[in-house]
Amino acid sequence: MTSTPFGAKLLAMTQTLSLTLDCDLAARLGVEAAGLGMSQEQYALAVLTQALGANAADDVEMENFLRDRQAIPAQEVTAWLRAGGPDGGCAFPKARTVA
Repeated sequence: MTSTPFGAKLLAMTQTLSLTLDCDLAARLGVEAAGLGMSQEQYALAVLTQALGANAADDVEMENFLRDRQAIPAQEVTAWLRAGGPDGGCAFPKARTVA
């Protein structure tokens, strides 16, 4: 995979990929695709795009954390939830610089 600076635009390119699936997974893929009116190929592409897109968003969040060191410690979120969360009258914890 090619790494690019933020904001860089890449030309759209495609590559044919062949996958070998076990019979049960292939059957599930077919049923899910048919239920959505999609071909198996279209559905597989949509699922992969969504899964990899989520990872890309996570990567951006991690890059932001590594650069700024801003986070909300889990203990503070847990304490907020134990206090009743949004109904407990306490403000949601704010991000701060962490070590």
